[in-house]
Amino acid sequence: MIDLSNINLFFPQENDVPIIALNEINLKVNKGDFIILIGANGSGKTSLLKVLACRVTPNSGKYVLQQNDIKNYSSKDLAKKIALVHQDPTAGTVANLSIAQNFALAAMRGQKANLKLALTTDFINKIQHDISTLKLNLESKIHQPISSLSGGQRQALTILMAANLEPDLLLLDEPTSALDPKTADQLMGLTNELIISKNITAVMVTHQLNHALQFGDKIILMRNGSIAKQFSENEKKALNIVNLYNWFT
Repeated sequence: MIDLSNINLFFPQENDVPIIALNEINLKVNKGDFIILIGANGSGKTSLLKVLACRVTPNSGKYVLQQNDIKNYSSKDLAKKIALVHQDPTAGTVANLSIAQNFALAAMRGQKANLKLALTTDFINKIQHDISTLKLNLESKIHQPISSLSGGQRQALTILMAANLEPDLLLLDEPTSALDPKTADQLMGLTNELIISKNITAVMVTHQLNHALQFGDKIILMRNGSIAKQFSENEKKALNIVNLYNWFT
């Protein structure tokens, strides 16, 4: 489904010595994969996620999505095909709009927004049902400003909005980093259920090694802008926190 070939990304500096963010990345992602990206700060995780999200254009290499070069897609097409959830719970929503209005905006991604036309009775009923599956008791609050929610609640809704688009690729950039441990674990459980139930292809960056072991079916370890190790599903099952930490360091 996704094929990255010889991806290189660097940033020029005043002394003419470039900063290498990604070095000869080759990666295949199959439909339905849930890949966890781990690595130390500066290892290239976020740079790789930004390339996958088409937020950054690599200096060289080829990015193929659904058997087509990524360059052949319009920005409107990419908005429908790729969804990105940021680590900041406030980044993916509009604070002064209601939960329902935020869901309507997300549903119209890549289209001309018209909230009045989008907020039909059927749409309201659907999102209330979808939100009820999170079991956070938010379905009765859909007309409240989304800014009135906690960070965990807001991030859970952001991930649900992204999943409801049924994108070809869902990208998660440390989605639990701003949350307390209990809320983070709860959110990851909800995220995992959404990804599995909707058969979404996903890539997630995390620093939480326990989440890397518990969720997803493959792990990729980044180091110095390169893929240092790929753990297959069977290899991942054989890992524990100690030997994964040893690889990490």
